[in-house]
Amino acid sequence: MSKKAIFFISSVCILIITISSCKEKGSSFAIIGKVNNQNGNLIYLQYEGKIDSSRISNNSFKFKGSVGVPTEALIKINKSSNTPWIVGSVFMLENSEIVLELNYTKTSKKGQIREDLRVEHIIGSNTQKRLDRYRGDLDTNFFQEKNDSLKGEALYDILENFLMENPKLEISGKQLSFFAGKYKHFLDREKTEFLISILDTLYQKKEVMDNLNLLLKQRKYLDIGNKAPSFKLKNIDGEIFDIDQNLSDFTLIDFWAPWCMPCRSQNPEFVKLYKRYKSKGVEIISISIDEDLKAWKKAVEKDSMTWVNLSDSNKMVADKYYMYQIPLTILTDNNGKIIGKDLDVFAYDNKRSFDTILDSLVVK
Repeated sequence: MSKKAIFFISSVCILIITISSCKEKGSSFAIIGKVNNQNGNLIYLQYEGKIDSSRISNNSFKFKGSVGVPTEALIKINKSSNTPWIVGSVFMLENSEIVLELNYTKTSKKGQIREDLRVEHIIGSNTQKRLDRYRGDLDTNFFQEKNDSLKGEALYDILENFLMENPKLEISGKQLSFFAGKYKHFLDREKTEFLISILDTLYQKKEVMDNLNLLLKQRKYLDIGNKAPSFKLKNIDGEIFDIDQNLSDFTLIDFWAPWCMPCRSQNPEFVKLYKRYKSKGVEIISISIDEDLKAWKKAVEKDSMTWVNLSDSNKMVADKYYMYQIPLTILTDNNGKIIGKDLDVFAYDNKRSFDTILDSLVVK
């Protein structure tokens, strides 16, 4: 064991004794923390819509308060550089005796100052322990697993165990929403519905539950084999475009927005894909949900999007597609029947890449 770890554990024992004399266990929280190189500055604790501050003295700070249920808290300092990110770190706060050790760093690269504040050690938050164990399981048994079948089983088991253990945590709903959306090919609709049923919805954010409900509807009504919803929208020249009158052998419908960085990163790949498959009966229809028409037109030109571009600024068509996140991609045949969705636009060698499915469908 390192000297630093021994010193920290010894300090924890003393600090816990100190905290115990300050509060009734279980009814409130008491935090005593350590942070380097910040003496005299204020440190802030943000949770449940509240924000508290403490003056750092002798590299130490204290907070007291209470939370209704265990929740994510942000601990941060005022940044001295002009970097756009918050100099802070998130941890799970609960009504208990908590000891934090934070590490502040300040580095310079190419003349730009970067500050960082991270939680190095935390003792006293059982919720944080469960979250750390859950993340460790994901890293070891899901992200590092190469076999898709085993990967899918692992994701379901890990999520089920975590949600069963933490149905009231807001982060439980957030995690399910993220994985059920990004990795939906590993979780069928029945499994997703069961995982949602585990959540205590009284403690989940409305937007998270709305997203999960939209996700279920999208999976039900936009499943492979169903007909994609019809729509009429104005193109970049202000003319009405009717999808039913313009179906190609294969039509790729892409919902995006100029401010969406994952969407913009796809556009150069769409340019390559369009050049490769346009002569083989493939058409791309990009639908922007941005309300700023000038930004939309500028992005279309900048990204060399030479295919069909439509504006859905009021999101009426997006609602038909139960859109809960972008980018959203749907591939249809010449009858408008869905033959692919959520496929990977990047040329990765997997079953879900556009290249793989198009190469299996188009006439060579």
